[in-house]
Amino acid sequence: MTQAMDAFVAGLPKAELHLHIEGTLERSLREELARRNGIAPPQVPPFHDLTSFLVGYYASMQVLVTEHDFYDLAMAYFRKARSQHVVQRRSSSTRRRTRAAVSRSRRSSRGWTGRAPTRQPSSG
Repeated sequence: MTQAMDAFVAGLPKAELHLHIEGTLERSLREELARRNGIAPPQVPPFHDLTSFLVGYYASMQVLVTEHDFYDLAMAYFRKARSQHVVQRRSSSTRRRTRAAVSRSRRSSRGWTGRAPTRQPSSG
């Protein structure tokens, strides 16, 4: 492709038809979340098949500990999607959980403690 064609394609509106928000985790955020959560950053080698991909994927997911982590992940995805002119997004099975976590994190961001909330035992 030419530079003009690259620029044209980059400027087109796009739709994200299917994604799992956890799959949008990039290396830089993975490292930041590991530091923030006091865990060693996972070493994720390049993948060459489904098995090696899943090994790296599950290792990376270990840094997603708190609601705030999911908020930061979602916001990083939204910023990147906007920069790439994604105008419609549909996430998959984690959509409701992530949306709820983002909403709760926004409400509590001023007094964020870095600890995951605890569930109250149900009465019944």
